[in-house]
Amino acid sequence: LGILGAAEMTQEILPLLTDMDPFVRRRAVVAVGRLRSREAVPQLVRLLLDDDEEVRDSAAEAIGKLGGKSTVPPIVGLLKEKAPYVRRIAILVLTSLEARSQAPEILPLLSDDNEEVRQAAAMAMGEFRHRPAEAALVDALKDEHARVRAKAAEALMKIDAKNSIPALRPLFLDENESVSQAAAYAITRLGNRDAIGEMLIHLESDEEEIRRRAAWGLGMVRAKEAIPALQGHLSDPNEYVRARSAEALGRLKVR
Repeated sequence: LGILGAAEMTQEILPLLTDMDPFVRRRAVVAVGRLRSREAVPQLVRLLLDDDEEVRDSAAEAIGKLGGKSTVPPIVGLLKEKAPYVRRIAILVLTSLEARSQAPEILPLLSDDNEEVRQAAAMAMGEFRHRPAEAALVDALKDEHARVRAKAAEALMKIDAKNSIPALRPLFLDENESVSQAAAYAITRLGNRDAIGEMLIHLESDEEEIRRRAAWGLGMVRAKEAIPALQGHLSDPNEYVRARSAEALGRLKVR
C-alpha cells in the first residue's frame, strides 16, 4: 500500500471496516481517519452501532475529524436509539462536530435514564452555550451521580447562568470533591465574589475535608484576599490541607 495514493489506499482499506475481527475493524477505522477519507463516513456512522466499544469510540473520533454537515442528520437519528451507549456516543460526536443547531435535540437527554448519557448531554449544553438548558441543568445539579452534577455545574458556568448561583452554592460541600470543585469554580466565574467569603469561613472549619476543599477553591479562583489565611494553613495539622494551601498560594504566585 505504500506506493498507492490516499484514494487508492482508502479503497483497499474500506472492506476491512466490516471485518469479522473487531481488532481489524478498529485499525481500519484509525487508518481511514488518518487518510482523511470522507467517503468512509457512511460506514463509520454505521460502526457507531458496533458491538465492540473500542470500534464505536474509534469511529466516533474519526467522524469528528472527517464529518461535515451532511454527517449530522444520521447522527441525530442515533439519539433515539435504544442502547444507551449509542445515545451517548451520538451526543459526543455531535459535540465534536460543533453541531450547535442540534442542542434542542440533545437537551431532553439531560433526563435520560442512563447516567453516562446525562453526563454527555450536560457537557454538550455547556460546549454549545445553550442558554435554554439552564433550568434542566439546575435540576441536574441534584442528580444522584456525581459526574452528572459536576458537568451540570461546568455547563451552567459556560452558559453564564448567573441565576443558578443559589442552586450551585450548596454543592461546594458536596460529598464528591469533583462536584465541590466544579461548583466553587462556577460560582466565582459567574461573578459571585460572596462565595470567596464563604470559602474563607469553610477554611476555618473543624472538618479537615472542608478545609481542604476551601483551600483548593480559593486557589482556583485566584482569591488574593485569601493569601493571609492560606499562609496560616501552611501549618495546618492535616497534611492535605497544608498541601492544598501551598498549591493555592502557588496559583496566586505568592513568593
